[in-house]
Amino acid sequence: MSEKLVPYSENVITTLGEHGVLLVNNETRTYYPLEAMTPLTFLSQPIVNVSGSGDSFTAALTSALLRGKNIDDSICMGMTVAQITARSPATTANKFNLNEIELSPSMWKRYQL
Repeated sequence: MSEKLVPYSENVITTLGEHGVLLVNNETRTYYPLEAMTPLTFLSQPIVNVSGSGDSFTAALTSALLRGKNIDDSICMGMTVAQITARSPATTANKFNLNEIELSPSMWKRYQL
């Protein structure tokens, strides 16, 4: 399905809930599973509320892109913020560790399909 949208957009990003994120564009198909390459402290906490996770992903992705990050890093930052949000009882986490978010691109696995 994502491939059909590529002619209309530079990048097609599909969130897959508990399965991660898929990026499709003219150059690549990249799958970002919710698997960290290094231990992330927040991932050890249980998911308590997924409300707001998608919005958090989009906000972090957009923020990273507007700050000049590439699409790969931006997706990873979005995944980090979404996962932190899912572990908060509120619809958005009330506290983020900016250093953890900035370092997150090196922490998430990704696979070229």
